[in-house]
This record gives sequence, structure tokens and C-alpha cells, in this order.
Amino acid sequence: MPQAFFSVLNPGKRVFFWRSEPQKKELSVSLKQEIIGLTLYSCGLGILLGTPLSWGVWTIFRYTLADTPEMILLFDIRAYLIPIIFTSFILIALLWILSGYMKRTDILSIIHQSHRAEALHPTPRWFGPVSVLLFLAGIILGYFTPTFCVRVLHWYAPEFLTGLFYLPAFAGLYMMLLHTVVNGWRRGKTVILT
Repeated sequence: MPQAFFSVLNPGKRVFFWRSEPQKKELSVSLKQEIIGLTLYSCGLGILLGTPLSWGVWTIFRYTLADTPEMILLFDIRAYLIPIIFTSFILIALLWILSGYMKRTDILSIIHQSHRAEALHPTPRWFGPVSVLLFLAGIILGYFTPTFCVRVLHWYAPEFLTGLFYLPAFAGLYMMLLHTVVNGWRRGKTVILT
């Protein structure tokens, strides 16, 4: 009823909510085509490359561990049945998830949301030097902590405990990447323009 009312008042103009359902159907069809194409391409490529990979692994195994006449690798076309069933299962699951996603998603709000620019939060200049220091400190601490535990404390620390000393390196790496993207490393130059 509202569509008829708007079409009488504005016969030459498109009504905004008329296009939402056709756009949703067009988007659903194109997404289904993309998902089917990507799934068949990636799984098909995996199936094709799995044969030489399995032959290579088996050959390395034979020549390094045990090479007997019983260890010959035989290929059978029925071996492709499992990957084909797996590919079908993946494709059905992806299409089922897509249909549920398309039913509960408002496409127009997503389009409206994508057109909004998000404010860029500036990072302070001190992120650069501090990130390098944290990165180096994490690498040095992580590398020398097991030796310190053995020689000074006379204790073999578990690997997960000594691995925690690498964490400053990861924080420093994150800060370094953030500083590089937002500020750059040359004074007075900014990498990102808003």
C-alpha cells in the first residue's frame, strides 16, 4: 500500500525501499556465485596438489626410514571420493551460512555504514623508539632467560614459562607497525592521509 501511494505521488522517481529487496537478491546471487567459485577453485586445487604432495612425502619417508618392496605407494581413483565429499560438505555449509546471513542482514545499513569515515586516532611519536626498545628487550630476554635459569638459578624452567619473556617483543612489533603506518619514520612526513 505505501509503495502504491509513493508511486502515485512520484511516478518518475524510484522509491528508496523498492530497491532494497532486489539489491539483496542480486547481492545474494553474486555472493553465492563467488562462494561456489572460490570453494571449487580452492578445494579442487587442494585435491589436485594433494596427489604430488602425498607422493613426495611418501618418497621421502621411504628413502629416509624404510625402503622395502611393500612400501610402494599405489594410487587409486577411489581415494578422491573423500576430498570430493569434504568439498561438498564445505560448499553446502557455506551456502547454508550465507542464506542465514542474508536473511538477518540489512544490506542498506551495511552500505550506509561503509560510507562513514572512521576517525584516525593519532599515535604519539614516542611509539617509534619505545617499540624498537621493547622489540629488542623481548628478543634478548626471551633468548637469554633459559640460560639464566640454568646457570644462575640451577633450575630448568619449562618452555612455556621462558617463552613468556618473548611477549615484549610482540608488543614492540605491534607498536612498531602501528607507528610505521600512522606516523612513518621520516620526521615531518605522514604516511596516511585523511
